[in-house]
Amino acid sequence: MSDNNFEMTPIIHLKEFEVEYISDPEKELCLIKEITKSLIDIGIAPSYKGFNYIIDSVRLMMRKGLAHAIITKDVYRPVAALYSTSPSLVEHCIRTAIRSGWKKTKDSDILRTIYSGADECPTNYAFLSAFTMYVYNRISL
Repeated sequence: MSDNNFEMTPIIHLKEFEVEYISDPEKELCLIKEITKSLIDIGIAPSYKGFNYIIDSVRLMMRKGLAHAIITKDVYRPVAALYSTSPSLVEHCIRTAIRSGWKKTKDSDILRTIYSGADECPTNYAFLSAFTMYVYNRISL
């Protein structure tokens, strides 16, 4: 996949939300690639709208240190603003993407590493928090 397939967008570009650019575009590209690869590895297809919403949610959570965020306020609203959609649609699309990946790979080692919870599909918050930490640990190695 060429580098041209990854969009270098600000985290949020509306005045009511703080704009977050990373100072090193090369690091940002590596982050986007790692999130993308990890999502595909756990069975979440890029064809889901939630795929891109997860990418930007993870980027936002990493930049803002939002591991303990109020997900509807701190994550869904800014991501919805970025895509000119509603926070409820962002939540729904993320949930759909997570469930699709869960159905395909719930017994995989990678998903067990990311989410070592119960046998049930994780909530959006549980998944995003665990997945953000997983990506953070992978790029920090």
